[in-house]
Amino acid sequence: MRYVSLDGYIVRRATERAVGLIKSSAPMPGLAPIAWLPRGWCRNGDILEEGDTDIECFDERADEKNLDY
Repeated sequence: MRYVSLDGYIVRRATERAVGLIKSSAPMPGLAPIAWLPRGWCRNGDILEEGDTDIECFDERADEKNLDY
């Protein structure tokens, strides 16, 4: 597995164990579906916070969640 940069996502929610991402271009961000990624799947997952846009995760996990990179 390798890390890939996710294209066009923002961290909308952050918990101790996971981050919730939405497309930054979503027309109604409050209603956009959230894709949850465990922090362990992300490079620097321990420091990701709400509002971050520089998100990298394993390529296989991005494919599994149908995320663009």
